Parts: sequence; C-alpha cells; structure tokens
Amino acid sequence: MNLPQLAQYSEGLGKMLRNGIELQRALHVAGECMAAGPNRRFAERLSGTLSAGEDLPFDEFSRALPPFYLTILDCGLLTGRVPQALTSAAHYVRQVLPVRHTLRRCGRYALLAYLICIVTTVVFGGRPSFVALVVLAVLFVLPRWIETLAFGRDALLARMPFVGTWTQQVALLEFFSCMEVCYDSTLRVPEMFRASIRAVGNRWLRQELLAAQAAVERGCSFVEALGKVSFIPGGMIADVAANEVCGKLELSFEGFARELRKLIEAKMESVKALAAAYVISYGILVPLMIVLPVFLDFDTDLILLYLASLMVYLWLVSLRMGIGNYLRKANDVNCWWESLRDIRDT
Repeated sequence: MNLPQLAQYSEGLGKMLRNGIELQRALHVAGECMAAGPNRRFAERLSGTLSAGEDLPFDEFSRALPPFYLTILDCGLLTGRVPQALTSAAHYVRQVLPVRHTLRRCGRYALLAYLICIVTTVVFGGRPSFVALVVLAVLFVLPRWIETLAFGRDALLARMPFVGTWTQQVALLEFFSCMEVCYDSTLRVPEMFRASIRAVGNRWLRQELLAAQAAVERGCSFVEALGKVSFIPGGMIADVAANEVCGKLELSFEGFARELRKLIEAKMESVKALAAAYVISYGILVPLMIVLPVFLDFDTDLILLYLASLMVYLWLVSLRMGIGNYLRKANDVNCWWESLRDIRDT
C-alpha cells in the first residue's frame, strides 16, 4: 500500500470526524481523495464495513496492514474515539511502517543476492559455498512460513543490542497508544488489556504482555499487572503507580505514547542509516566472501581480509551517521520515567 497516502487518509478522516462530520460522509469524502489501487479498495471496503455497523474483517485487512493499525481502529470503534485512534494510526504509518518496509526490502535484496550466488555455484562448482549459501537463504525464507521460527526470530530481535531496545519501544508505543484510546471508556480492564496486547506486532513481546493480561483477570491493579512484564521500564511502572492512586491513569498513557512517538521517530533516522550498511554487507560482501573461493585458484586470504575490513568500515560509517541523526532528532524527547526508581525492587 502507498503509506504516505494511507497516513493522509487516516489523518484527514480523523480531522473530519473531530469537527463533527457524519461518519458516512467523512468516509465517502476521504475515500474519494484516494488514488486507484490497494488504498482505494481498502477505503471502499472500510467505508462499507463501518457504514453497515459490522466488525472489522481482520483476516482480510491483515494482508496489507499491520496489527496495530487495525487494532487501534477497532479500539476507537469500541470506545467511540475513532478520531483519536485514526490520528495515532496516521503517526504510526508515517514513523514506523516506512522503516519496517525498508528493512523488509533490504532482506529481499540480500535474499536475491544469495539466490544468484547459489545458481552461480551450481553452474561453476564449489559445493562448500553452495551449502553455505543455501543455509543462509533458508534462514531468510523459513520464518515467513513457519510460525515457530517466526516467533524465534522475533525473540532474537527483541533481545539484540540497539535493535532490541528499538523493538521493545515500538511494542510499548503500540501497547500504550491503544491503552490511551481504551482507557476511561465502557470497556472492562481485561478487555482493554486484551485489545491493546493484540496491537503489538512482535510475537515474543506480545507473549510477554500476556502475563499482564492474566494478572488483571485475577483482579490485580494496573501496577501489579504491568510489573509482571519484564521489558516495561521500572520508571513507567512508578509513574503508573502515582497516577493510579490519583485516578489519573490517562495522564500516564498519554505521556508514554507521546514521548515514545518522538523517541522512535529519532531512532528511525538511525535505522535508515544502518539499512544501507545491512544491504551492502549481507547482500553483496558476504556472498562475495563465500563465492570468490570458487573462482580464484590462488590464496584468497588477502581478498577475504579486504572484504571483511570493508564491511567493518561500512558499519562504522553508518553507525556514525545513525548516531548523528539520532542526536539531532532526540533533543526534544523527555523520557522522564528513566529518572524514576523501579518500584518492583521494593
């Protein structure tokens, strides 16, 4: 789908609803502005579904849209806060989805490079290189079809340095954005948690959040439930504890979602810089390091050392650019929860 157009559609629809335009008319006007293609079909299908008062067809829409977009829109429909849900969805489409799509394309480019190298080694010989390339290609492809491997891949991403922190913060943004829409509505607390957890795209982190859902179903407070989740910062739980006592939990959810949006937007700039290094390293240099011994009869240690040095240099340059971009964007981010004490230790 055309992401900028989808973000514009969501934002425009939210503005019209916020200004009192009737839902059917707002859907019609927003859909007419969409160009022909997947976005237009989605707008027409959404208009028909909402106008008829039907539930969102998650199975149909999930092929083109992430769980967060559909879930927060569903939360908005359940709580009567569709404009707020659409605004959050538009922010997400602008900030998170483009980078995720870029990384997915990077993976496809790397896979294509491996497949080309596999064909080359089959034609010109070189069984060890062929085996190595097939293994690497399979590692790229299998998680798309086998749920267990996809769960393991998500667990690995959530635990990696830098990437893991960013993945966890995206999951927290998805969770707290939905909690912001759901809180102080007609939904019961377990229903709020169930809907918000469904918005998290990372399978392993979604599984971790189920501990909080189980806790609220047993009658635990928000603080006790969130304390069961290991990747939620202790400072956030301390902030929730203070606002839960005051009856102002919406301030915590709104504040977390707002600052996480800013923080993730800053980190996105770093990810964009590292994406180029990822493609060149795993799509060009690594296949060359595997294939070159097939064609060169003399000692290849020097060439392999040169390619390895080039890869290190490339990552260092990209890392420097990423950090610089992040620091320029992160000036106005206020992660006040980082200065609060983790009350789980008491």
